Amino acid sequence: MFRALTDTEAESAYDMYLSAFAWLRARQIRQWLVPTQRDTYLGYVTNREVFGLFDSAVPLAVGRLCCEQNLHWKDITGEQSHWWLSSLVVRRNSTYPEKGRSFVFAALSYLKGRSCDGLYLDCVNNNEFLPAYYQSCGFERLSQKAITYKSGNTFPMVLMRAPVPNPALQPTAASVACGSLGASRLGGG
Repeated sequence: MFRALTDTEAESAYDMYLSAFAWLRARQIRQWLVPTQRDTYLGYVTNREVFGLFDSAVPLAVGRLCCEQNLHWKDITGEQSHWWLSSLVVRRNSTYPEKGRSFVFAALSYLKGRSCDGLYLDCVNNNEFLPAYYQSCGFERLSQKAITYKSGNTFPMVLMRAPVPNPALQPTAASVACGSLGASRLGGG
């Protein structure tokens, strides 16, 4: 089952996020150098922006799915808001196969009914580890550039997009549907 997390599930989701943060750091995969603050993450849950892929009541994967602007990529994506995937993490001690990939496919299915024609993400290019993974999930590489975040950390980032097939979608519906939700800056580092 794929759904937005409830406030009562927020702490365990944040613990999963911190576990993934530690896993990446231990393997020197430079995706996040500074974890998202607890209160910020819990706010995402309260705003129903953190989704989970569940096996019964156990979350197998969680990630942030939201409609907003990303100022780092406005030269590619424009000024309008788009659906973005960020902070995707999986429960490592689960034997369920393909947790992350299953989450991505469920997210794309969820977006079919939301006048959305694509899902964006950006990830660090650390020897192609994350870009290759997301390409295997159906994302295509749109651009790459070094981004310096407000923390002062610079990352070689890759912008990616996965299409959300929706034959009834009109060309401007995605920007109209998401534009009313407001805009904020996605960012790491």
